[in-house]
Amino acid sequence: MDTVVLTSVPQPAIAELIVGLLKSEGIPAYSDGETLQDEFAVSQRTFGIRIFVTEDRLEEANRVLEEARKRDHVEELE
Repeated sequence: MDTVVLTSVPQPAIAELIVGLLKSEGIPAYSDGETLQDEFAVSQRTFGIRIFVTEDRLEEANRVLEEARKRDHVEELE
């Protein structure tokens, strides 16, 4: 299954939180920077860290992320 970008965030810690949230909901997810090689590439980016999900779970992932934003009033998840 192809992967697509769900969102991008400015900090690795935020990316880890979102990936963890998605995985806890049973949605396969990963971010840029999950390997040491990627961490250097991420440090050179100005547009943020991308979070990926499989294309068939994109709608569900968006719903989970939106619910978390509303429930926790967390602007950093945008």
